[in-house]
Amino acid sequence: MKSALRGIGEESQSVSWRDRFPQEDQLYRQVTAIYSLLANLYGSDKLVMKAGKLDALKLMRSK
Repeated sequence: MKSALRGIGEESQSVSWRDRFPQEDQLYRQVTAIYSLLANLYGSDKLVMKAGKLDALKLMRSK
């Protein structure tokens, strides 16, 4: 019984989570994570102010 259970999860462990998603989806997830970290770190108001100072408001996307 133990030998049968050992083989069940081995396939999923050998494939990394990055390989399971398409390239665009990976990039979207990473960018979303960075925006979330910055918004939590600075706050959304300060993040917009910093982006304005760097002329990056056009590059930011709204949700």
